[in-house]
Amino acid sequence: MRITTLIILCFWANICFGQSTDDSVHIAKPVKDFRTPYNPKGDYHTWGVRAIILPLPSSDQTEVVSGLGIEYGITKNQSIGLDTHFDYSFGSHNNVLDTLGAFHATGQDFHTSDLAGILNYRYYFNMEKSRDDNGLYFYTGAFLKYDRIFYYENQLYATDYITKDENDYSEGILFGAILRVSGVKNIGIDANVGLAHQEADVTTVYKSNGNILTSVDKSFSVVPHVGLYLYWWFYR
Repeated sequence: MRITTLIILCFWANICFGQSTDDSVHIAKPVKDFRTPYNPKGDYHTWGVRAIILPLPSSDQTEVVSGLGIEYGITKNQSIGLDTHFDYSFGSHNNVLDTLGAFHATGQDFHTSDLAGILNYRYYFNMEKSRDDNGLYFYTGAFLKYDRIFYYENQLYATDYITKDENDYSEGILFGAILRVSGVKNIGIDANVGLAHQEADVTTVYKSNGNILTSVDKSFSVVPHVGLYLYWWFYR
């Protein structure tokens, strides 16, 4: 079902924004002395690697966001890509009681790990002025995402659960751009935003009246999507 959804979204992008990407002969135009990635008027194809490592400290926790992906141009300005993300956060709470009733100024430590895989399709627009003058390459696309999230809290403190395990399945559309770093021909900042329909399956193990119980909850929602990477592209 999700593969079918991705195909439909890709077809929509190609119909709405499509331009000819075949290799037939066109009237040549003057070109700059450098190439731009995923250019529908180029005589080359593009592929790229994107990555991010970003620490996000706050008052009560620290989060580290990381990701690595590869993108391959299936035509001059259309691509498929595969990304993996790993986010890890840890921290503690202030002024808490443990299970024996003792007070702690800092305690009830916790951590959350989040591992995701994203299959995506992109369609890059021509927009010659933006490409040549500003080093800005706009695209739209669609994606499928699987997300596994595991929550843990120290059981020496009063908690709502023993373990919580979440599996998310999403499909959505996105819009973004790659901004070339000034003075560098093949490195840029890749940023995108979008919306996704998400199915979340959450399994919670918890204590109730001395018994260990398990609950399974399923929910559906529309959620925002945000992506940010450092991008290296290459030509073939």
